[in-house]
Amino acid sequence: MEDAYRQTANAATTSLDWEAKERIVGMGVETLDKIDETRKQYRALQEENAMLRKYCENLNATANRKDDAQG
Repeated sequence: MEDAYRQTANAATTSLDWEAKERIVGMGVETLDKIDETRKQYRALQEENAMLRKYCENLNATANRKDDAQG
């Protein structure tokens, strides 16, 4: 009887350990997915920032030309 109990306990523990491992791996995958998404958003924001800087440079250049023409 003790041997049967031990086998059942071992099987239950192994199952729980496996489920815990699966949850940990799942959480790791979710974290990596979030990191990848954050990197993509960061790159998109960098590109948007570069376009806005160029737009500001163009506005400043246009304003300076108008000032030079009037001055």
